[in-house]
Amino acid sequence: MKKFSIRKVLFLLAALFLLTGVEYASAVPAEAAGYKTLYKKFLRKKYKEKGMDGYTKKFFIINIDKKGVPELVYTDGSYGPSAHGVFEVYTIKKGKVKKAGEFTNRTAASSFQYNGKNKAVWGEMIGNTYAYFDRYQFKNGKWKAVFQCRYSLGNNNMLQYYVKNRRAGKGVYDNYFNKHYKSIKWKKYEMKNLTLKRINAI
Repeated sequence: MKKFSIRKVLFLLAALFLLTGVEYASAVPAEAAGYKTLYKKFLRKKYKEKGMDGYTKKFFIINIDKKGVPELVYTDGSYGPSAHGVFEVYTIKKGKVKKAGEFTNRTAASSFQYNGKNKAVWGEMIGNTYAYFDRYQFKNGKWKAVFQCRYSLGNNNMLQYYVKNRRAGKGVYDNYFNKHYKSIKWKKYEMKNLTLKRINAI
């Protein structure tokens, strides 16, 4: 009788495990299908909007924070001086596509750099007499420039260095830049041209 009870318990536990596994397996594709449908709808709307002459709208889907559904990186393809392009970052919140933030990169809106270990995106603005560097990440669920440093030409025609908007010596600036930017292995991701074929393939 005792052996029978143990076998019965083990059988019930095994059955419960299998049922839980089935529910989990079916929930993952449902969630994936959800964000894909929402991003498709969003991008189709962007596709129909009138774009800027000479520029191509682009997008890329990547799980930046490695949590939940992936994020959507979108740009209208336009870029300004020194080939600076603005990239918008979208995510899914309460079943809707919401803008989390944006970042700037000097790639003519064609690519961006990301590091999976730090879950960070490289942002920058560079000119002849200035350079702004921002390392963007999700912090407490919000898109932020977590690490910042820059330099610019001062009134005395000498470069002035800043770390998190505070004046710093060149040595301090160099150490900060090397630690939070240069020493990190960044991977380049090429943006995809926004076409109906690519949207449907999401």
